[in-house]
Amino acid sequence: MSITIRKFSSVCRADSLAVALLCLLPLIAVTAPRLLAYLPGLAGLIGVLGFWVRYKTWPSIPLNLALWLAAFIALAALSSLWAIDPPFALERSGKLLPVFLGGVLVVSFASHAQPSDIRLFRFLFPVGVLAAGVLCVLNLYAGGALYSILHGGEPGDAVNPSFFNRGVVFFTLSLFTAFFALCASGDAKDRAGRRERFSKAIGLALGLVSIAILFKTQSQSAQLALLGGAAAFLLFPYRTKGAWAVLGVLITGAMLVLPFAAHAAFQHLASALYDMAWFSKGYAADRLEIWDYVSRRALEQPLHGFGIEATRAITDFDTQQLYSPTKGVLHPHNFTLQLWIEFGLPGVLLAGAFIGFILRKIGTLPGRAARVALATFIATLCVASTGYGLWQGWWLGSFAALAAFTVIAGKMGAVVEAKAEP
Repeated sequence: MSITIRKFSSVCRADSLAVALLCLLPLIAVTAPRLLAYLPGLAGLIGVLGFWVRYKTWPSIPLNLALWLAAFIALAALSSLWAIDPPFALERSGKLLPVFLGGVLVVSFASHAQPSDIRLFRFLFPVGVLAAGVLCVLNLYAGGALYSILHGGEPGDAVNPSFFNRGVVFFTLSLFTAFFALCASGDAKDRAGRRERFSKAIGLALGLVSIAILFKTQSQSAQLALLGGAAAFLLFPYRTKGAWAVLGVLITGAMLVLPFAAHAAFQHLASALYDMAWFSKGYAADRLEIWDYVSRRALEQPLHGFGIEATRAITDFDTQQLYSPTKGVLHPHNFTLQLWIEFGLPGVLLAGAFIGFILRKIGTLPGRAARVALATFIATLCVASTGYGLWQGWWLGSFAALAAFTVIAGKMGAVVEAKAEP
């Protein structure tokens, strides 16, 4: 009997450790964002192993997701045949495999999360997001003193505020799930009023911290993400089944025409945006110039592109350097244009189909969980369209973590719907 109890306790600790690690990710994004490439997968591995110990069987793998990710790896590897730097392209393709595998594992764990896991997540995740937000505030309003200490410097060392952007972005993208966790129905065994008071206190603190961060941050991507996510949450007719298909078509259509639109936008908008303080602070004119010359180069080989991470190898883009000071760029700061220049039309169509797959999955979630998942997805799309390189390890890990968060939110939503039934 004692052996059984100890075994049960160890399994609970494995499940709890996986959930706790997921809940710590917003905090880790602020202090050591590069670890996001690996930690979501580690949480998934711990959770999957715990599931096997408990049930003597492996949890089902999200096969559809695995096949989609395998298709991207295959396309990336295939692009080495025509890449500017074939060995580098092949190497980069191989590095996608462990990150994608970690994403499959963490989504698998989230899909099989038990009621005890969901209750723990509902409590810990908002606290983790709040703690991350407090650290962001300290960095932004104290001149990066905390950042300096954590990275071996002195509290008075000057720190570029853009160094805080990744933590701010991940905090912002986690907000929708955090607020939903606070609003989700509590366990019937909770003492009357205690959970509600806790939720209100954490929710108020999260709101105040969010305002402080978004007012001070240099990450316009985070600000746009919050606006885009909020608009999706409030305005999208999520109960209308056809609306999900329409949204997918609109996004894919925008991806297909973007190389042509980017040139027109640069010609007609760059100078005006350069003179506007908010857009100038966010390097809007620089982005438009980058998008313009990347688009024109991409359209030189629209059927297959120049191979994964092509912009790293191109040092002679056709640019007048009006706003961006160099003739090269590590990545286009836009996931669609990155797909265009790397894989051409096949890559864009594959990504559009994958987005349709994601939207169909979101559309099956219950009630408010669908709203939360869509808000998170649109917010993430906003950042991916204005910020980071698509294949950065921490960014891919962020996708995996956010997917796991929304899967667990879907399970919370199912509990809410069940309790609401008469």
